[in-house]
Amino acid sequence: LLVLIAPYGLLLLAQKRVSFFRAAAVTASAAACGAALTVVVDSFFWQRWLWPELEVLLFNTAENKSSDWGVSPPLWYFYSALPRSLAGALPLALLGAQLERRARGAVA
Repeated sequence: LLVLIAPYGLLLLAQKRVSFFRAAAVTASAAACGAALTVVVDSFFWQRWLWPELEVLLFNTAENKSSDWGVSPPLWYFYSALPRSLAGALPLALLGAQLERRARGAVA
């Protein structure tokens, strides 16, 4: 989500349509609300208080147990994970090329 929103935020900053401190305040409040929401929802489903992102970080780095979930070869991301994750964007790209003339160059 950050990858999608950050360029727009940088554009607003570059065009001086929003001040840096206002953007920082909105970003901090959105991050706090998002973190609180993930804590509440995941704590409800796991039946204990937890912050899922911290749990993942500790499991993968501090405890070094990431291989417990299995190990894939490095090229797996290119021939399996990346095509599957981008498959959802393909219909939208084709629709965008059909509806917006400026997008045709990026798709073709």
